[in-house]
Amino acid sequence: MIIVSELRGQLGNRLFLCAYGMALAEATHQRLIQLCLHHYSDHFPAAQRWGPVWYQFASRKLVRIFIQILRHLPWMKECFVYVGWMVDFNYSPTDPGFVAKVKSRWLTIIEGFPEPAKVTFPSTGAIRKTFTPSQTILDAVTRHLSPLRSNANVLIGIHVRHGDYALYYGGRFLYPITFYGDVMDAMEKLFPGRKVGFLVCSDVAQPLESLHRANILPGLGDLLGDLYSLAACDYLIGPPSTFSLWAAFHGRKPILHLFEPRVPSSLNDFMIPDGHFECLDFKLSIEERQLIHRDW
Repeated sequence: MIIVSELRGQLGNRLFLCAYGMALAEATHQRLIQLCLHHYSDHFPAAQRWGPVWYQFASRKLVRIFIQILRHLPWMKECFVYVGWMVDFNYSPTDPGFVAKVKSRWLTIIEGFPEPAKVTFPSTGAIRKTFTPSQTILDAVTRHLSPLRSNANVLIGIHVRHGDYALYYGGRFLYPITFYGDVMDAMEKLFPGRKVGFLVCSDVAQPLESLHRANILPGLGDLLGDLYSLAACDYLIGPPSTFSLWAAFHGRKPILHLFEPRVPSSLNDFMIPDGHFECLDFKLSIEERQLIHRDW
């Protein structure tokens, strides 16, 4: 059995952690207990098979108590496996050595957060199906994008993350809205002769009127609506974030993560993260990460 026990970050992180657990359980042919999605499971009909909210809450509490008991037993130490950027072993569900070690245990408790660029999912269909939102949300996304779709050949989803990114990594990925205006200009040049529309989703209200564009649409303004609206676009672009990463993964759409404030110069810079997630490789040294995490 595998237990994914972390409550790490917001929705994008939780979904990716769930997907990692599902991929690892599939690779090892073991049962899976997910504790990481928590209250977000209410948004996904397939997740309701885990029982009503009160049952899930009680079950999570009991399993967490069980984990804390196991943590104090010396012979259970090897069952706790920490994954993340600081570890020096391969924890991908496609790594034969790691899969063999998980298979050899009666229980594996995954802690930490797997760095997306270091993992590959051998198959993704069941993951996408499990985390498809309700038809109500999908219909709302279709209605919202319809006016823009009717006037554009190509729809670009732009993720503007400002709220917590004022501090995250020392504000390294906090790009002003004017920069995203430059991104739009650059993207239009990559599609000569075609009408390009832009969906802008942000965690903070943005003065889109200051960009003086007619081919722009704000997001729905709610977590699931924005996430799956981005997934319905043709291309995605924004700062490194598991939120936009999940949208690209679920929608099988090309994405470009901007690790510095530079405008895109070629469509070859985009990639589809269909089970492999190199597009979210921060490419920072251990020393840089330690310094940033210390300040954070």
